This record gives sequence, C-alpha cells and structure tokens, in this order.
Amino acid sequence: MRTARTVRLENDYLAMQALQSDVIKWEADRRVPPEIYAVDFALRGMIGPEAFRDTHTVVIKLLPEYPDRPPLAKFTSRPLLYHPHVFGNGVVCVGGYSPDEGLAVFCLRLAKYIQFQPYLINTKSPANKAALQWFEQNRDQLPVDPVGFVLDVHDRLLLLLIVLED
Repeated sequence: MRTARTVRLENDYLAMQALQSDVIKWEADRRVPPEIYAVDFALRGMIGPEAFRDTHTVVIKLLPEYPDRPPLAKFTSRPLLYHPHVFGNGVVCVGGYSPDEGLAVFCLRLAKYIQFQPYLINTKSPANKAALQWFEQNRDQLPVDPVGFVLDVHDRLLLLLIVLED
C-alpha cells in the first residue's frame, strides 16, 4: 500500500526531474522512490571572504519523518560554502521549513543560498557568525551570482501541478 509519504517522495522525484538543467544536476540513490540526492549546482558562491567557486555539491537526505521534518542537507564540496546558514561541518540550517515545501523548491532555496540572496538571510539565527558579519558589512555586493533560474513553461507547469497535488 502506498503511504502519503511514498506519494510525496514520488512527487518530489518528478519535480526534481523538471528541475534538472545546466545549473542544477542531481543523482539519486537506487531506492524507488529515492530518499537521498546528491545535487550539483553550477553557481558562483562564496567559500570565504572574497573567495569564490563556481560549483557546489549538496547531499540531501529525506528522513523517515519527512515531509513533517525538513530534509537534512549538507554541503560536501570543499572548501565549504561560506554562508550564515551553513555550519562549519557543511550542514545547512533549514530554518523556516514548511512541510508544504517540496524537494525541488527546497533545492531552489539552496541555490539561492549559494548565490547569497539577501532576502533569505535570517540574521537572528546564524550557523556561521563570521559569514553573517560579512553579510552585514557587504549587502551591496549581493547576490554573488546574478543567474536567474529559467524553467520553460512545461517545467513550470509540471512543478506547479506536483506542488498542488501535495
């Protein structure tokens, strides 16, 4: 019998397929539906004050309590992303998560973290205080990568339908 969680994981997998692009690529574990994704982002992000890299990898694990609990996300590319919401071990602080946020939308949020989009920074709950201090002193330099996420009409409709089904 298909559980609500299984249906959600299947819908997440479909939405992730629509997200696949030159900017966001991923591989999933062999489970059907998958519960672990390795996501590669071809985006410029900070790896230290005034230091940048153009590719970043995040491993995302969907726990048994997902979607009621947020995914676990960890940057595995080294050096790590320099961001107020990334701990020194690469784990992402996922504050503001809602069970309604599908995996593809969560990946877009991670992409915007890489770009250092200012509107996503919670200054009251930093995982990296040095990155928060840099942010507060350099807001005029953000985002560090202005690439927008362009999905064609078909992909947007597919993502919308999948989100609406949940």
